[in-house]
Amino acid sequence: MKYVKLFAVFALCLAALCGVSEAAESPAADFEYVAEDGGLTVTGYRGVATEVVIPAQIEGLPVRAIGDEAFNDNDSLTSVTIPGSVTVIGEMAFANCGSLTNVTIGEGVETIADGAFTYSYSLSLITIPDSVTKIADDAFYFCDSLPERIRQRIRRINPDAYFIRAETLLGY
Repeated sequence: MKYVKLFAVFALCLAALCGVSEAAESPAADFEYVAEDGGLTVTGYRGVATEVVIPAQIEGLPVRAIGDEAFNDNDSLTSVTIPGSVTVIGEMAFANCGSLTNVTIGEGVETIADGAFTYSYSLSLITIPDSVTKIADDAFYFCDSLPERIRQRIRRINPDAYFIRAETLLGY
């Protein structure tokens, strides 16, 4: 038993030294936001991190929505984690994020609005929890890198969702 405890302590220390841990929330100062109905809507991002973890709370208030165009045209963003306190991902919230490859959506998000990830060509991995009940038809328009299994998951929520790919439109 003594060796098991010693091994556990060693493993924890090694993990800490190697940087194996949960991703830390991005600083609240990196976000622009407005207070609405006892919660916050993120309306913009002014940070420089390529991997963003949106906090569940800012200044003691829950982050309830990612506003329209909040991260639009952010070419340096590669990964984003959205907390379960958020219920809505707004229109064009992550549109035109050409380097975005990975999105983790927390359990609690219910709606992914029009064009939310449109033209995010590199998006290849997205976690969509069971709490999502509405995905707009064009939420993932021109997301060329989404694998078929993720497209099928999206179509189970919205059979009318469409994914026009650049090579289909341009004929290559």
